[in-house]
Amino acid sequence: MLDELREFFRYTNQETKEIFISIIFMAFIFSFLPLSLGFGNVLFVLTSSLIITGISFFIHVSLQKAISVLRGYVATYKYWLIGLLFSLITAFVSMGTLPLVLPGVIEIDIVERLRLGKFPYGINYGELAFISLAGPMSNIFIAFLLKPLYIITNSSLFKYAIIINLLIAVFTLLPLPHNTGLNIFMNSRLLFYVSFFTVLLYSVLIWYGNIWALFGAFSLSVIVSFFIYSKTK
Repeated sequence: MLDELREFFRYTNQETKEIFISIIFMAFIFSFLPLSLGFGNVLFVLTSSLIITGISFFIHVSLQKAISVLRGYVATYKYWLIGLLFSLITAFVSMGTLPLVLPGVIEIDIVERLRLGKFPYGINYGELAFISLAGPMSNIFIAFLLKPLYIITNSSLFKYAIIINLLIAVFTLLPLPHNTGLNIFMNSRLLFYVSFFTVLLYSVLIWYGNIWALFGAFSLSVIVSFFIYSKTK
Protein backbone atom coordinates (compact mmCIF):
# COMPACT_ATOMS: atom_id res chain seq x y z
CA MET A 1 0.00 0.00 0.00
CA LEU A 2 2.71 2.50 1.01
CA ASP A 3 4.86 1.47 -1.96
CA GLU A 4 1.94 2.14 -4.32
CA LEU A 5 1.34 5.57 -2.81
CA ARG A 6 5.04 6.47 -2.99
CA GLU A 7 5.19 5.50 -6.66
CA PHE A 8 1.88 6.82 -8.00
CA PHE A 9 0.80 9.60 -5.62
CA ARG A 10 2.14 12.72 -7.29
CA TYR A 11 1.08 16.05 -8.73
CA THR A 12 1.92 17.14 -12.26
CA ASN A 13 3.09 20.71 -12.85
CA GLN A 14 -0.14 21.52 -14.70
CA GLU A 15 -2.24 19.98 -11.95
CA THR A 16 -0.40 21.98 -9.28
CA LYS A 17 -0.98 25.15 -11.28
CA GLU A 18 -4.71 24.44 -11.61
CA ILE A 19 -5.07 23.62 -7.90
CA PHE A 20 -3.29 26.89 -7.03
CA ILE A 21 -5.55 28.91 -9.33
CA SER A 22 -8.64 27.22 -7.87
CA ILE A 23 -7.50 28.03 -4.32
CA ILE A 24 -6.89 31.70 -5.22
CA PHE A 25 -10.39 32.01 -6.72
CA MET A 26 -12.08 30.25 -3.81
CA ALA A 27 -10.13 32.14 -1.14
CA PHE A 28 -11.11 35.46 -2.71
CA ILE A 29 -14.77 34.37 -2.92
CA PHE A 30 -14.82 33.17 0.70
CA SER A 31 -13.30 36.47 1.85
CA PHE A 32 -16.50 38.25 0.81
CA LEU A 33 -18.52 36.66 3.60
CA PRO A 34 -16.66 37.98 6.69
CA LEU A 35 -16.04 41.35 5.00
CA SER A 36 -19.75 41.73 4.25
CA LEU A 37 -20.43 41.09 7.94
CA GLY A 38 -17.81 43.59 9.06
CA PHE A 39 -15.51 40.89 10.47
CA GLY A 40 -11.83 41.84 10.56
CA ASN A 41 -9.74 43.99 8.23
CA VAL A 42 -9.23 43.20 4.57
CA LEU A 43 -5.63 41.96 4.82
CA PHE A 44 -6.36 39.67 7.78
CA VAL A 45 -9.46 38.21 6.11
CA LEU A 46 -7.72 37.63 2.77
CA THR A 47 -4.72 35.99 4.45
CA SER A 48 -6.88 33.80 6.69
CA SER A 49 -9.08 32.81 3.75
CA LEU A 50 -6.07 31.89 1.60
CA ILE A 51 -4.46 29.74 4.31
CA ILE A 52 -7.67 27.98 5.37
CA THR A 53 -8.88 27.41 1.82
CA GLY A 54 -5.46 26.24 0.68
CA ILE A 55 -5.11 23.63 3.42
CA SER A 56 -8.73 22.48 3.17
CA PHE A 57 -8.77 22.10 -0.61
CA PHE A 58 -5.33 20.50 -0.70
CA ILE A 59 -6.58 17.83 1.72
CA HIS A 60 -9.77 17.51 -0.39
CA VAL A 61 -7.81 16.72 -3.58
CA SER A 62 -5.05 14.72 -1.85
CA LEU A 63 -7.51 12.28 -0.30
CA GLN A 64 -9.17 11.74 -3.67
CA LYS A 65 -5.77 11.05 -5.24
CA ALA A 66 -4.66 8.73 -2.44
CA ILE A 67 -7.84 6.64 -2.54
CA SER A 68 -7.65 6.44 -6.33
CA VAL A 69 -4.19 4.86 -6.09
CA LEU A 70 -5.44 2.34 -3.52
CA ARG A 71 -8.31 1.50 -5.91
CA GLY A 72 -5.96 0.98 -8.86
CA TYR A 73 -6.13 4.36 -10.59
CA VAL A 74 -4.28 7.63 -10.88
CA ALA A 75 -6.45 10.68 -10.29
CA THR A 76 -5.79 14.10 -11.79
CA TYR A 77 -7.47 17.33 -10.73
CA LYS A 78 -8.88 19.47 -13.55
CA TYR A 79 -10.10 22.93 -12.73
CA TRP A 80 -13.27 24.38 -14.27
CA LEU A 81 -12.34 27.93 -15.23
CA ILE A 82 -15.87 28.83 -16.34
CA GLY A 83 -17.23 27.58 -13.02
CA LEU A 84 -14.65 29.58 -11.08
CA LEU A 85 -15.41 32.75 -13.05
CA PHE A 86 -19.15 32.21 -12.58
CA SER A 87 -18.58 31.73 -8.85
CA LEU A 88 -16.59 34.96 -8.68
CA ILE A 89 -19.30 36.92 -10.52
CA THR A 90 -21.94 35.43 -8.21
CA ALA A 91 -19.95 36.56 -5.17
CA PHE A 92 -19.73 40.12 -6.53
CA VAL A 93 -23.41 40.29 -7.51
CA SER A 94 -24.61 38.87 -4.17
CA MET A 95 -22.12 40.98 -2.18
CA GLY A 96 -20.79 37.83 -0.55
CA THR A 97 -24.14 36.46 0.62
CA LEU A 98 -23.84 33.51 -1.82
CA PRO A 99 -20.24 32.25 -1.65
CA LEU A 100 -20.71 29.68 -4.43
CA VAL A 101 -17.61 27.71 -5.47
CA LEU A 102 -17.40 25.39 -8.48
CA PRO A 103 -13.68 24.57 -8.64
CA GLY A 104 -13.33 21.47 -10.79
CA VAL A 105 -13.30 17.70 -10.81
CA ILE A 106 -11.14 14.61 -10.43
CA GLU A 107 -10.51 12.46 -13.52
CA ILE A 108 -9.07 8.95 -13.21
CA ASP A 109 -6.91 6.78 -15.44
CA ILE A 110 -6.24 3.07 -15.09
CA VAL A 111 -2.88 1.87 -13.83
CA GLU A 112 -2.73 -1.61 -15.30
CA ARG A 113 -0.31 -2.99 -12.72
CA LEU A 114 -2.52 -1.79 -9.87
CA ARG A 115 -5.66 -3.23 -11.46
CA LEU A 116 -4.30 -6.77 -11.89
CA GLY A 117 -6.64 -9.25 -10.24
CA LYS A 118 -9.38 -6.68 -9.74
CA PHE A 119 -12.84 -6.89 -11.32
CA PRO A 120 -13.87 -5.25 -13.53
CA TYR A 121 -10.56 -4.57 -15.24
CA GLY A 122 -11.63 -1.27 -16.84
CA ILE A 123 -12.78 1.88 -15.11
CA ASN A 124 -15.41 1.12 -12.51
CA TYR A 125 -17.67 4.16 -12.31
CA GLY A 126 -18.84 3.11 -8.87
CA GLU A 127 -15.25 3.49 -7.72
CA LEU A 128 -15.04 6.86 -9.49
CA ALA A 129 -18.03 7.95 -7.41
CA PHE A 130 -16.36 6.68 -4.22
CA ILE A 131 -13.09 8.46 -5.06
CA SER A 132 -14.92 11.69 -5.87
CA LEU A 133 -16.97 11.57 -2.67
CA ALA A 134 -13.81 11.34 -0.58
CA GLY A 135 -13.09 15.02 -1.25
CA PRO A 136 -16.29 16.53 0.21
CA MET A 137 -16.25 14.05 3.08
CA SER A 138 -12.73 15.16 4.01
CA ASN A 139 -14.02 18.71 4.41
CA ILE A 140 -16.92 17.51 6.55
CA PHE A 141 -14.42 15.66 8.74
CA ILE A 142 -12.23 18.76 9.07
CA ALA A 143 -15.28 20.79 10.15
CA PHE A 144 -16.16 18.01 12.60
CA LEU A 145 -12.69 18.23 14.19
CA LEU A 146 -12.79 22.04 14.34
CA LYS A 147 -16.20 22.29 16.00
CA PRO A 148 -15.02 21.27 19.53
CA LEU A 149 -12.16 23.77 19.24
CA TYR A 150 -14.66 26.48 18.36
CA ILE A 151 -16.90 25.48 21.29
CA ILE A 152 -13.94 25.67 23.68
CA THR A 153 -12.32 28.86 22.38
CA ASN A 154 -15.20 30.69 20.68
CA SER A 155 -12.58 31.77 18.15
CA SER A 156 -13.89 33.50 15.02
CA LEU A 157 -11.01 31.93 13.08
CA PHE A 158 -12.19 28.39 13.86
CA LYS A 159 -15.73 29.47 12.99
CA TYR A 160 -14.53 30.81 9.64
CA ALA A 161 -12.62 27.58 8.93
CA ILE A 162 -15.74 25.52 9.68
CA ILE A 163 -17.81 27.67 7.29
CA ILE A 164 -15.25 27.32 4.49
CA ASN A 165 -15.05 23.53 4.81
CA LEU A 166 -18.83 23.10 4.92
CA LEU A 167 -19.25 25.30 1.84
CA ILE A 168 -16.61 23.37 -0.10
CA ALA A 169 -18.28 20.07 0.84
CA VAL A 170 -21.78 21.18 -0.19
CA PHE A 171 -20.98 23.09 -3.39
CA THR A 172 -18.57 20.51 -4.82
CA LEU A 173 -21.37 17.94 -4.52
CA LEU A 174 -23.68 19.86 -6.87
CA PRO A 175 -24.30 17.65 -9.95
CA LEU A 176 -22.98 20.14 -12.50
CA PRO A 177 -20.58 19.61 -15.43
CA HIS A 178 -16.93 19.47 -14.34
CA ASN A 179 -18.00 19.22 -10.70
CA THR A 180 -17.48 16.35 -8.25
CA GLY A 181 -21.20 15.79 -7.71
CA LEU A 182 -21.77 14.80 -11.32
CA ASN A 183 -19.38 11.83 -10.99
CA ILE A 184 -21.61 10.50 -8.22
CA PHE A 185 -24.92 11.45 -9.85
CA MET A 186 -24.05 9.68 -13.13
CA ASN A 187 -23.11 6.49 -11.29
CA SER A 188 -26.14 6.19 -9.00
CA ARG A 189 -29.01 8.59 -8.37
CA LEU A 190 -29.69 6.88 -5.03
CA LEU A 191 -26.06 7.17 -3.94
CA PHE A 192 -26.01 10.83 -4.95
CA TYR A 193 -29.19 11.75 -3.07
CA VAL A 194 -28.08 9.87 0.05
CA SER A 195 -24.62 11.48 -0.07
CA PHE A 196 -25.83 15.00 -0.82
CA PHE A 197 -28.58 15.16 1.78
CA THR A 198 -26.36 13.45 4.35
CA VAL A 199 -23.73 16.13 3.82
CA LEU A 200 -26.41 18.82 4.17
CA LEU A 201 -27.71 17.26 7.39
CA TYR A 202 -24.18 16.73 8.68
CA SER A 203 -23.39 20.39 7.97
CA VAL A 204 -26.44 21.54 9.93
CA LEU A 205 -25.55 19.28 12.87
CA ILE A 206 -21.97 20.54 12.95
CA TRP A 207 -22.91 24.20 12.57
CA TYR A 208 -25.85 24.42 14.95
CA GLY A 209 -25.26 21.49 17.25
CA ASN A 210 -23.60 20.92 20.59
CA ILE A 211 -21.42 17.98 21.58
CA TRP A 212 -24.40 15.59 21.40
CA ALA A 213 -25.17 16.73 17.88
CA LEU A 214 -21.54 16.00 16.97
CA PHE A 215 -21.91 12.51 18.41
CA GLY A 216 -25.06 12.05 16.33
CA ALA A 217 -23.24 13.31 13.26
CA PHE A 218 -20.40 10.86 13.84
CA SER A 219 -22.87 7.97 14.22
CA LEU A 220 -24.61 9.06 11.03
CA SER A 221 -21.30 9.15 9.16
CA VAL A 222 -20.52 5.55 10.16
CA ILE A 223 -23.90 4.32 8.88
CA VAL A 224 -23.64 6.28 5.63
CA SER A 225 -20.04 5.14 5.08
CA PHE A 226 -21.13 1.49 5.18
CA PHE A 227 -23.95 2.28 2.74
CA ILE A 228 -21.67 4.14 0.32
CA TYR A 229 -19.01 1.43 0.45
CA SER A 230 -21.58 -1.27 -0.28
CA LYS A 231 -22.89 0.70 -3.28
CA THR A 232 -19.47 1.27 -4.83
CA LYS A 233 -17.90 -2.15 -4.44
